Amino acid sequence: MEVSSPRVRPVLGILLFLPWALGTMAWGGAAYLLRSWRWLQLSVSLLFLFFLPALLLLDESPRWLAVRGYHTHALAVLQRAARWNRVALPPRHRLLQIIKDSQDEVLTLWSAAEQCIIPWARRHSLQRTPRLRVITLGMFFDYLVVGMVYFGLSLSGDHLSSNPFLYMVLTGLVEVPAYTLMVPVVTSYGRRSTTIVFFLFSGIMLLLLPFIPNGCGWVAVTLALVGKMSISSVFQILTLYSSELFPTEVRIRGTSMAFMMSRVGSMTSPFITDLLTLHSCIHPHIHPRIHSIHLAR
Repeated sequence: MEVSSPRVRPVLGILLFLPWALGTMAWGGAAYLLRSWRWLQLSVSLLFLFFLPALLLLDESPRWLAVRGYHTHALAVLQRAARWNRVALPPRHRLLQIIKDSQDEVLTLWSAAEQCIIPWARRHSLQRTPRLRVITLGMFFDYLVVGMVYFGLSLSGDHLSSNPFLYMVLTGLVEVPAYTLMVPVVTSYGRRSTTIVFFLFSGIMLLLLPFIPNGCGWVAVTLALVGKMSISSVFQILTLYSSELFPTEVRIRGTSMAFMMSRVGSMTSPFITDLLTLHSCIHPHIHPRIHSIHLAR
């Protein structure tokens, strides 16, 4: 996100998660072939070994390097990127001076705002000012709810569909338009308003589920998939939104802790799903095995 220009940042920040949707769809096929969850988890986790060599190709953010004073290192990253993209850069001494001037400009802004706007940027804290506390706590709560709803819907295949494998594939499929269509929406209407609208829309879809009568299981699945598409849109908007709200000095800390809160939500989602299932009416036509288990209980 930091190495891209503001013009393409919304597109890049959202489309980067298309492989996530493809991976979600692949889960359905992998689970169908490997019914043992232990072998399934092991097989999928081993794929991360292919990610380790990719780390050798990743450079540090030149923005972060410039702000921290690593001018020569930032210059090397920019020159390497220009060589790969076949772009001509200014002479070395001129480019180095631009990097130093940009750092001086940032430090001047920090000095002028030391007592009012961003004293927290130098102190590496997310709770230094009331404004930053509002941003931090708001992002934490948003990510917590998004993670809880997103993974809760992914884990509800047994309760909503007679074919959980197909349901998992469909949950990944509906994420594709959620990511691609968000590009023009976010570009035209901004981050905050779109977050609010898709949060509300996802909540409405899920609140309608208890009122679906027997014999209309496909309606419940449709509502759940539409809710999944909406909450997936919120997830990607928040990823872009949080990266822009937190400044360079604390961006990694802020976004990482926000993602941690989404994982807290994902950890609570199985318990919430089971609890709601126990206290709800399970339709026999959706999943006879689960229905009989709950009747036995």
